Amino acid sequence: PQWRKDFIIGILVMFFTAALWTPFALLLNSFEPVYFHQIPQSVQSRSTLSQCLSFVMATASTGFAEELLTRGYLISRLCRLISPWNSVVLSAVIFSVWHISQGFFGVAYTFIWGLVYGYTFTKVGRIWPLAFGHIMNNLIFEIAAS
Repeated sequence: PQWRKDFIIGILVMFFTAALWTPFALLLNSFEPVYFHQIPQSVQSRSTLSQCLSFVMATASTGFAEELLTRGYLISRLCRLISPWNSVVLSAVIFSVWHISQGFFGVAYTFIWGLVYGYTFTKVGRIWPLAFGHIMNNLIFEIAAS
């Protein structure tokens, strides 16, 4: 089924992005300490099943919405006006500025993320693989940060 293929592509793109990002992260870490945005106390202390489900649903809906807007909508519209590559770069800039609350490190990470995911979107033409990868990435980072 298509959803299995989308899921596998999403996981592969997530890991490819992480592997591509690692050398940049090591370089940037020498200039600025690594930090991420503060996790709300309600997320840090999730102990009941309903709190865990709320956390997963909020994380999943955020990842899906970001992919829908920055890749599914923005790149599709920009490709009508400019080249696909320029559309990907402009979308990655917007996506990274959207994450400015995470500091310079977060902006740099999401810019590279935006390039890889944007390029993948222009090749596969579907947001589901990217949404799966984005959701998994968000879950991993949020759980690791709490």
